[in-house]
Amino acid sequence: MRKTRLQDIIGVLTFAVIMVSIPWERLQGHPFVDRQQYLYHFSYEESIFHYLDLRGFLDYFFNEALWEYLVRSLIHTIGVPIDIVFLAISLLCLITFAFFLTQRHNVFSIVLLCNPLLVTFAFDQLRLALAYSLILIGYMVRRPLIAAILVAFALFIHSSIIIFVGAYFAIKKINNVVNRDGGRHFATYAILCIMALAVSIAIGPLRAPILGYFGDRRASLVGSLNNSLVYTSFWIGLLGLFALQPKAFLRDEVNAYSVFILAVTAANLLTGGYTLRFLSIGLPMIISSMLSLSLATRFWAVLFFFIYAMFQWSYWIGLTL
Repeated sequence: MRKTRLQDIIGVLTFAVIMVSIPWERLQGHPFVDRQQYLYHFSYEESIFHYLDLRGFLDYFFNEALWEYLVRSLIHTIGVPIDIVFLAISLLCLITFAFFLTQRHNVFSIVLLCNPLLVTFAFDQLRLALAYSLILIGYMVRRPLIAAILVAFALFIHSSIIIFVGAYFAIKKINNVVNRDGGRHFATYAILCIMALAVSIAIGPLRAPILGYFGDRRASLVGSLNNSLVYTSFWIGLLGLFALQPKAFLRDEVNAYSVFILAVTAANLLTGGYTLRFLSIGLPMIISSMLSLSLATRFWAVLFFFIYAMFQWSYWIGLTL
């Protein structure tokens, strides 16, 4: 991590302020779906604490009770307008993602975050955006007690965080074992891909049985979770590019994490897992990994990323081919 400079702070805050000032829903042509559901739930629906009998750890975990308690307390007890609460979550997400990149590279790397994935994540998937922002802050703070507290909070805000936290610790263990035993770069890469396939199967074909076993209310939910080969082709190509990097590349746990996210993306084409969620969460790590490539390779990776982003924006605002 680089030492934080004044220009980094100014750049991060400027980026966040510009992003929240843009009327994204108007540009997209329709309201954010998840945001509208949260608005309706906290404005008109009864609290889950009134009709659910929450008794143990798993009840609070699967019903993400901290999210319910936190938002309702801010809105109905303290009196903070719901739009301000949601705006604060979006700002936290944008600042956290941008700060992560400036710490690993420089303030100019923030430009690469101007992507529909981040817009949808920060302004629509508010619950997951809040939970993962806490995780990323805990990672950057590097103090075990603070990190543990933030992880605990995040787990009770969005239960899927357990996948990303578990993946992080698995990656640390894989790197320690492979490096200690003098393993090759391909061994780490292959293990990460196998781990990603297992996760993809768990959130795809096995999603309903697993959630149903624990009594999760979302076990019966269905929807279009898959994405086309055309949309994910860039990310699959990037996964292949990372396989060609020297051994030292995957010793960086952020790069290894990027490979895991991209491998889940590739596997989801077959299993039907929720690709966009993984890509949104992994965006700052994937960008950081691209910027960690050699100069020539980095140039082409970033160039194709910009070209691909243009197609993403076209698709996002409804200009489909």
